[in-house]
Amino acid sequence: AYPPELHPILHEAKSLVMSSTRRAVGQQEASTGNPSSGRSVSFLQYVFSWIPSWRPTSSSLLEQSEKEILKEVKSEFKESFVPIDSTNYLRTVTMEATETDPQDDSVADQSKNFPLVMVHGFGAGFLQFYKNLDFLHSRRRVVAFDLPGFARSSRVTFTSDAEAVEMEFVDYIEKWRENMGIAKFILLGHSLGGFLACAYAIKYPCRVRHLILVDPWGFPVKPATLPSTRPPLPWSIAASWMGRFNPLSPIRIAGPFGPRLVQHFRPDLVAIFGESFMNYVYHCNAQNPTGETAFMHMQVPMAWAKRPMLPRIGRELHSSVPISMIYGTRSWMDSTSGDKVLECRPSSYVNIYHVQRAGHHVHAHRPHVFNALVNDICSKVEARLDIEPVARVTSVGDGETDT
Repeated sequence: AYPPELHPILHEAKSLVMSSTRRAVGQQEASTGNPSSGRSVSFLQYVFSWIPSWRPTSSSLLEQSEKEILKEVKSEFKESFVPIDSTNYLRTVTMEATETDPQDDSVADQSKNFPLVMVHGFGAGFLQFYKNLDFLHSRRRVVAFDLPGFARSSRVTFTSDAEAVEMEFVDYIEKWRENMGIAKFILLGHSLGGFLACAYAIKYPCRVRHLILVDPWGFPVKPATLPSTRPPLPWSIAASWMGRFNPLSPIRIAGPFGPRLVQHFRPDLVAIFGESFMNYVYHCNAQNPTGETAFMHMQVPMAWAKRPMLPRIGRELHSSVPISMIYGTRSWMDSTSGDKVLECRPSSYVNIYHVQRAGHHVHAHRPHVFNALVNDICSKVEARLDIEPVARVTSVGDGETDT
C-alpha cells in the first residue's frame, strides 16, 4: 500500500479521472446513441482499484525494515530527524564513545576526539554501515545519516544541473552539521558518499579534519573513446537504460515483483549483507526517488561523473585537508584514481589502502579489517600523525580472516 498520507490524494485523483471519464462517455452516448461505452468506465474502476497496491511499500514498511537491521547494532544509539530547512530533515543516528584509552582516565576524555561522520553510497541509507557502527564508536562519537532523497530522509526535490545538484547536496550536509552542532570532524564517504564528502571538503575545508574516501565514485574522467570490444548484452542493456531512465526504476515498475527482483539482481549483496538488508534496500528505493534522480543528473552513462573529481581535487581541495583512500582489490571501481590523487597533491597527506579480497562494499565484505583500518586512521588523526605531507600506498588484510 502507499503511505497513508497519500490515500486522500489518490482517492481524489481517481475520483477526478472517473468523473472526467463519465462526462466524456455521457457526451459520446448523447451524440451517438451508443450506451456500450459504459464498459470503459467499469474497466477504469477495476484498474484504479488495483493501482494503489502495485508497489508493496510505504513509509511505515521502510521504517520496519530499518528497525529489523538496527537489531544487529548492539550498542546504544540515539535516533533523530535533524532539520535542514523549514520542511526537510535528515534521518540521523548518533553513537557516543564508550571505551577509555589506556592513556586516559575516563570515557569523558574520549569526547575530545574528533567525531566520525559517515556518508553512505547510492541506493541505500546509513544502515549500509551496520556492520561497522558497534566497533567504530568505541573511542569516538560516530554519526551517520541518510542523504537527502534517500532512505528515511526527506525526499527533497533537486534541480537538474549537475553542478547545482552537487552544491545542493553539499549545502544540505552543511546545514545538517550546523544543526548538529559539530565544529570539525573526520568525514568518511563510500561510493557516491565519497564523491559528496570530497565536494563538501572542497567547499568547507575548515570543517573537515580528515577525509576518508572508501571506493569513491565519480573520480576518473570518462575517456573520449572507450574500448572497442563489445560489452556483454546485460551491460549494453543497462547502459542504454541508464541513459534514458533512473537506474533503479525497474524495481518500481516491477510492482509486487520488486522485492524479489532486488534479491535476484544482486545476489552478491544478499551474500554479504543478508536478506533483511536487501528488503531495506527495496523499501529505500521503491519510495519517491528524488535522490536517485539527482544522481541521474550528476552521471554520464554508465556511471561516470559529469563533473569528475580527479581534475578538481588537486586544485580545488585545500592542501591542508589530509586524505585516506580505501579500495577493495576486487572492486569494479577504478583504484588507479588513488595513485592520481597522490600525484596531484604532492604537498598534502595522502595515504592509499588496498584491502585484499574485498569488493566495492569494503566495509561489508571484510568488516573486521575495515573497522580496524578506520580506527587506526582515526587514531593517527588524534595523534596528529597526518599533518605532514605523506604519499603512501599500503596493502592490508592479506593474512587476516573475516571472523
